[in-house]
Amino acid sequence: MQFLSDTQRMVLSRAVCASFFFFHVAVAAYTARVQEMAMRGFALRNFQQVHAYFEQHIPLLSSFTEKKEALSLFAQYLELHDAHERAAHRYRDAALYALGTERVQFLLEATRNAMAADAREYARETLAEVEHIGVQVLNKKQHATFLVYHVWLALHAASTAAHLHEQLEKLEEYGTQGVFNVFETVLLFTRWWITQDEKVAQRLTERYPQSFEALSVIGAVEIAPSVFWHLMPRAYGEAVESMGKSETVVLQDAKLRPVPEVVAAHRTRRAHAATDGTAARSAMSSSRNLGVSILEGGVSVPDEVGKGDEKPRGYQLGFFRAKENAQRLMDDLERRGFGFQLHTVRRADAVYYQVFVPEDDSGFVSHRLKDAGYETFPLF
Repeated sequence: MQFLSDTQRMVLSRAVCASFFFFHVAVAAYTARVQEMAMRGFALRNFQQVHAYFEQHIPLLSSFTEKKEALSLFAQYLELHDAHERAAHRYRDAALYALGTERVQFLLEATRNAMAADAREYARETLAEVEHIGVQVLNKKQHATFLVYHVWLALHAASTAAHLHEQLEKLEEYGTQGVFNVFETVLLFTRWWITQDEKVAQRLTERYPQSFEALSVIGAVEIAPSVFWHLMPRAYGEAVESMGKSETVVLQDAKLRPVPEVVAAHRTRRAHAATDGTAARSAMSSSRNLGVSILEGGVSVPDEVGKGDEKPRGYQLGFFRAKENAQRLMDDLERRGFGFQLHTVRRADAVYYQVFVPEDDSGFVSHRLKDAGYETFPLF
């Protein structure tokens, strides 16, 4: 496991903000006024300033085309910075101004972001809107995406063995259909993660030996925080116990350190992306490219979805099989002035080590971590 050095972080920060790096190629395709807005907005120092700039200036645009383009950049920026709740609203607002498969794509983007934010009800509502439009409108890739999201949400809510089996059988069936090829590795990984079925693990590692999912199964890479965690069964232990298995979660060796006031000016590339295996990253990344067409959208600033006023109690930064990898991450966090806890999680016959950073009164721990190059997963 590797981390960016201070020099690498500094070079990345000084050279270009991660958000601007993400958009610099795409911006050229937009109208002159939106290009100017993007250049000015993404040149600002941090997430809060960029966010405020777009909120202030998008309503001042005069045409639907300009609003469409600016909203598309803003929504993608929010997603890049893991502000998935706001991004979900932006995509769904845009769907109001779109028709056919373009509208569907907006709603699927909104659903994906709502799932990433753990806004379960909002995700279900948005997916229901896709269903209301009619599956006959969806192209094949959109239909596959719709079905996979539907199963993930159902898995999330599963509380009985029967419900769990039903959804797992759907995943197995989808794996035999060519239209789901883009999702096959993550579907296999989902089945293995829940059931620990060695046959599923063998199929994954033999057919896709270099995938992040296969490498995660064999322990060659570690599972980093990702939207995947939001989609697993919340009542998993109860459901699996009724299947003849059990799961226990034990918190031990917890060490809470004071969290100092640390403010970083720029977001850098995430420190763990090159070496940590993210279970659902390939599927989520693929779904983002399934015919995405950003259209005209509204610019209202809705309330946060799903959690209301509830704030995360902290953030998971790593979930490791090897304790030494967790220790390296904790050493890096300590060196950079972040407080943390180590939780030992026992599931099936394996032990994992969760590195957890608590939220503080400022409410900006997540952004400070991301500015420092860490990937975070909120825990409520």
